[in-house]
Amino acid sequence: VLLEGIDILDFEIDSNHVVWIGTENKGLYHFHHGELNAVPFIEETPISVRDIAVNQDGNILLAVDRLGFFMLDHFGKLITKVAYDPD
Repeated sequence: VLLEGIDILDFEIDSNHVVWIGTENKGLYHFHHGELNAVPFIEETPISVRDIAVNQDGNILLAVDRLGFFMLDHFGKLITKVAYDPD
């Protein structure tokens, strides 16, 4: 069973039929052609990906709990980070 014991918070399917999966404290995964892979877009851990969207350019938009907003390209490479500052 894929992702057994991991809480899934959100998922989104992009135009290439890749399923992007946000989890509680385990970060981001992508599932494509039957293969599941972690997407290590930042070094901080643990990471809770609360919301995922795909824009018209195919970029992956992420809301990450306590860390801010992130934009990744369709390969999972970080494009932009907007940090969250609670103060």
